Amino acid sequence: VIYAAVGIFVSAFLIVVTVRYSRDAYIATHIPQQSYNDGGGNGGSMISGRMGGNSGASSSSSGSETGNWVYNSEQRGDEILETLVKVSGLLVNKTGTFQNMAARWIIEEDGFKLGARSPYLIQRYLLALIYYSMGGSGWTINSWLNGKKGECSWKKISCNGDAKVVTVDLDGLNLRGKLLPEISALQYLQKLDLHNNHITGMIPDGWGSLKSIEYLYLEGNDITGEVPKTVCDLRQKKLLFLTADCDSDPPFVECSCCTNCPSTSIGGGGGGQPTSQSDNKFEANEPVASSSPERAAEIEKSLGQVSSPALLSQQGSPQNKAMRWIIDEDVAKISADSAILGQRYVLALLYFALGGEDWPFKRWLIGEKSECTFPGVSCEGGKGVSTISLVSSGLTGSIPSEISYLSSLEFLDLSENRITGAIPESLGELKKLETLFLQHNDVVGQVPDSICQLRSSLLSDFRTDCQNSIEVTCPCCTNCNSDSSPTPPAKSNESESIPTVNRTPDREVGIRNRLAEILGQEKDAPFRKQAMEWILEQDDIDADSTQLEQRYVLAIIYYALGEE
Repeated sequence: VIYAAVGIFVSAFLIVVTVRYSRDAYIATHIPQQSYNDGGGNGGSMISGRMGGNSGASSSSSGSETGNWVYNSEQRGDEILETLVKVSGLLVNKTGTFQNMAARWIIEEDGFKLGARSPYLIQRYLLALIYYSMGGSGWTINSWLNGKKGECSWKKISCNGDAKVVTVDLDGLNLRGKLLPEISALQYLQKLDLHNNHITGMIPDGWGSLKSIEYLYLEGNDITGEVPKTVCDLRQKKLLFLTADCDSDPPFVECSCCTNCPSTSIGGGGGGQPTSQSDNKFEANEPVASSSPERAAEIEKSLGQVSSPALLSQQGSPQNKAMRWIIDEDVAKISADSAILGQRYVLALLYFALGGEDWPFKRWLIGEKSECTFPGVSCEGGKGVSTISLVSSGLTGSIPSEISYLSSLEFLDLSENRITGAIPESLGELKKLETLFLQHNDVVGQVPDSICQLRSSLLSDFRTDCQNSIEVTCPCCTNCNSDSSPTPPAKSNESESIPTVNRTPDREVGIRNRLAEILGQEKDAPFRKQAMEWILEQDDIDADSTQLEQRYVLAIIYYALGEE
């Protein structure tokens, strides 16, 4: 009875708090004040679309834009999907596509709960689509998909006075994926800067409809083909600067209208790290040796400290292919005592072990360049490899244990590929590792204890396909096969221990059943959903705990009032 009374009281309180908080937060960070107060227009439509009231909206409005405030009604979701189909086609409705992921985020997770007729729906959806389709989890910024803030306050985005996106500035942030034709729907876009990333594919013909575009920077990527005539025609309108990789022989991109073709020998595929001539080329004092039987024998002996000598000598093995590339094909011709031999070999091994021939990048194993400029790779201070991000890159095969040789590695993202086999126990030797993403693969087995032990030091975000304990058994993962991005737990100190709760489907069902009376009809409301995700994924409370209800209520209040 007490819990029921507390639940009713808190539910009523949170409805008031949530309405005020969400409304005020959106107006403050997203909607120009004049639009909200002008008796209609953008602001009125937005607020009526989210809350169903008459805040500047006409009383004749109908459908999901009016009536009772609905957080996540089926009707609202259907109307949003119907609107987004006009932008992305039927891919919006196909589960597993980037378009569907972005749409589901708008409908189910975004705290703003935009209506289908909101003038901001499409641009917010498009930015979410950029995030999902271009490996947002591996970017070097992490403020995107913040459901509490307007997209105009997301990093690298700027808007005009009407809160319409005019600049998308994502150069050197480790983007990977193909250029989206849907970007053409950003009709107010004036500047699009995507240079120095790992983007593949061709420039969409539909971009010719970007009538407001003035600056378009695409160089330093793996884009191919010819710049469409529709895009070149924009040079006769507002497009002032257009850059692409059109200076190579043969050119990656054929462009008859580019204002500049930066040299592809500098800066390409920088993975978010500043590059220079010395960063891309080898230093003059790097030990170099000519090909000879003696050099080959010395390199094989040196690499025997990284890989098994038997595998190095086994014809056709990934280890043998990587070693032979170093000896025979790598034009850098580094010597056996080179400080970079080991890590250059390991990156070559990743290429051969994980089906590199089918990756979408052209710039792996380019001998005249430092391995620190290979797509998806960056180095700390130009030295040891600190980041490998190959999300959604067509990787196949098993993760080689030799990756543990990269002792400076802090971020490893191999998610959304077709990797098989078990997770190597040797990954537990990566003492500086902070982020490990292995989800959405075909990896199987028990996560080694050596990796779980890293959770007590620096490893704060670890994800695998352990949702139902079918593919991977993981007692220490922070997330199990989820598209959400939970806040990483605080790093442990000596007095803290890793939660040992058994996160099974039975636990989740038990918790949801216990909290059903408090949830009522508002179970998918913002803040309630966040609180539930925290209880299930990050908290260590059991389904039969007497503290479950009050802990959940306090979590709701925490998220509703803004944890920041």
